[in-house]
Amino acid sequence: MVCDKNLRKKNIELSENALRNSVTPDILMIQAVSMFETLDSVQEVIFSKFKEWYGYYYPELERKPGNFIEDVIKDKRPIESLGGVIKGEHKQILLKNARFLKEFSEAKKQIDGYIQESMKKICPNITALAGYVLGLKIIKQAGSLKHLAELPASTIQLLGAEKALFRHLAKKAKSPKYGLLFNHPLVQKAKNKGKAAKLVADKLAICARLDYFKGEFRGEDLRKKIEQKIK
Repeated sequence: MVCDKNLRKKNIELSENALRNSVTPDILMIQAVSMFETLDSVQEVIFSKFKEWYGYYYPELERKPGNFIEDVIKDKRPIESLGGVIKGEHKQILLKNARFLKEFSEAKKQIDGYIQESMKKICPNITALAGYVLGLKIIKQAGSLKHLAELPASTIQLLGAEKALFRHLAKKAKSPKYGLLFNHPLVQKAKNKGKAAKLVADKLAICARLDYFKGEFRGEDLRKKIEQKIK
C-alpha cells in the first residue's frame, strides 16, 4: 500500500515536471505571433472606424501625407477645413482614441521586436534561411520546433497546403507543390516555383534540426546554396 502511494506520488511529480518543461521558447513565440496577428486584424478594423469618425471633424486629413494618428494628436485642423464644428467632450474623446491607437501600434511593435530577437536567438538557422516571420509561421504550422525537426523535407514543403493536399487525395485534384513556402522570396522569384520550394524545404529541414539540437550556424551558407541552384 505504501509502495502504491509512493509510486502514485512519483507519477504525479513526473507529470507536473513534464507540463512545466512543455512550455518551451518556441511555443511562447507561437503564442506571441498569434497575438500579433490578432492585434493586426483588430487594429485594421478599429483604425478604419476611427478614420471614418474623425472624418466628420477633419475630412481633408486622410488625403494628406504623414502619420495620420500623430497628426490627429497634434490637433492642428486648419480654419478652412470643411469638417463639422466639434468641441468639448466630443473632441476630447476623438483625441483620447487617437492616443489609444498610438499605444496599440507601439504594443504591436514591441511584440514584433520580441519575436524577431527571439527567433534570432532560438532559431538562427531557420531565421537566416526563411526570415523570422515566415520561419515562425512554419514552426507554428508544424506545432513546435521539435515537431518541425522531426518532419521530412517533403512534408515541410507542403505545410500550409493541407486543404489542397486533401483535395488531391480525396478528389484526384492537382497535387500542390508548396504551401507556406510560396511566400519565400527565393520561391517567389523562381521560374519553377515547385522546384525552388523543394530546394528550400530540403535546407529548411536541416536548419530545423540544427536549431532544435543546438547545432552549428549554417543558415546563411545553406541559403547561398539554394540561390546558386535557382540561378
